[in-house]
Order: sequence, then C-alpha cells, then structure tokens
Amino acid sequence: GGAFSTAPKWCILSAPWHIGLQIHHFNPNSKAPRDWESIWITEGRIDKDLSEYQDVESTISYNPKVTISIPIDDSNNISFHYGKYSQSPAMEDLYLSDAFFSSVFVLGNSSVIANPTLKPEIMDRIELSFQKRFGDKTKLNITCYYNQSKNLVNTVFVNSKMNGSEYIYYQLDNRFHRNSRGAQLNIITERFSNLLIKSSLSWSTINERSGSESYLLGETITAQKSMDNMFYWITSINYHIPNTFGLLNNTDVELFPEFNYQVQLKECL
Repeated sequence: GGAFSTAPKWCILSAPWHIGLQIHHFNPNSKAPRDWESIWITEGRIDKDLSEYQDVESTISYNPKVTISIPIDDSNNISFHYGKYSQSPAMEDLYLSDAFFSSVFVLGNSSVIANPTLKPEIMDRIELSFQKRFGDKTKLNITCYYNQSKNLVNTVFVNSKMNGSEYIYYQLDNRFHRNSRGAQLNIITERFSNLLIKSSLSWSTINERSGSESYLLGETITAQKSMDNMFYWITSINYHIPNTFGLLNNTDVELFPEFNYQVQLKECL
C-alpha cells in the first residue's frame, strides 16, 4: 500500500483555507478463497484449486481534508476542520500461512484466523473549535467533534464447510462500526512563579455496532453498544525548581490529579 498527499493553502476573505487530498492505495498482494464458507483440504493442506483461491483486489481511498481558520480579533479565533482518514490493516491481521489455516480445520485449533481480504479502516471527522487568549498568560480552547468510523476490524464467527461438512471457526473481518461525538475544553497557562498549569475537561458519547454470523442460528446478527455521557478531567501542574536548590536546580516536578466519570452504559442485541 501507499499514500500520496497534497495540501495547498489559500486565503479567502482574510480566512486561511487548507485544502488537501490524500490518495491511499492498498494492495495486499495475496490470494484468498472465493468463499470463506467452503474450504477444501487434501492430504492435510488447503486445496487452493478446489477452494477456488483468487487474487485479492486492491482498494483506493480518496481522503479529502479541509481546515478553515477565521480570526475574530487578536484574542479570538474560530476554526473548522473536516477530514477523511484511512488506515491499512496490520500485517499480522492480514497474512495467513497455509499451514496455520489448515491446522485450524485438521487439528481443531481455535485461534483467530487472519484475513487477506481485510479492507482499510475508514474514519470521517468533523471538528469545530474556538480559541481565546486571556491576556498574555492563559489560552482557552473549546472543541466539538463528530467521528464516524467504518470497516473496523473485529472477530466474527464463520459458519463454514470443510470438505462439505459443517465447521465453525473464528476470523477477523471488517464488520465493526463506531460513531462518537463529544466536546473538549482545554486551559493552558504560560509559566508564572515557576508554575505551568494545563487542564482538560472532555465529554463524549459512543455508539458501536458490529455484525457477525450466528454460529447457532446460521444468520446475520447485529450487536449494538452505546456509552453515553462519559466525562473525563485531567490537570497537570508543573513546578520548575529554581536555581537555589543545589542538586535540584532546573528540575521539573509534575502533579496529575485526575477525575473520570462515566454514566449510563447500555448494551443491547
């Protein structure tokens, strides 16, 4: 696989525009059965002719990115960002040895099988931010976002046939989807009296959905899980020890008080 990116910059009505396009080409250079649910084994090895092995097709993703920054005055700024991103599958999730694949069927190995037909994971992100400076010492940033992810890799049951007989195994597949939205507030101070303070408060809600083959019913089922109103707060306080403490001169001390709060966890089929 490979990627090519370009990101020219324009200034329209005093607002800088960054517009980019990434072309992501993914080719696993591998072969896979035409139908994962019909596998044939001859003398303890996968019979690629009877299993109808064929080349895995390559994919191309066109990922646009747009960022607009609108200065209100010297202290306030609003920015908008949209981006589409793609991530190639990990090599260990993609490539499958014939010996390991056949051992799953012959020896009853219950390990999860890699999948050379995995597609790149895709995410669309929309983000709106407001930045404000309070004098020369403090910066405030508020960001609202929405993410939509698809083709995420997860483990599924496969109702298969080995030499015509029913067989069930586990395999990786692109059947997982996730939508999330939230907001984040960041406050950063410039160092004063040897102190540097950073504080972040975030809220998010996540909805996850996955489809898999029911190994009992032989039909596609959809599992959904949502995590609503998750709150997270973290503050870091950095103290820089001045030059009057001997061996501790120019040493930084960090403190990290944290608060994590989550409510209304729902899971349903």
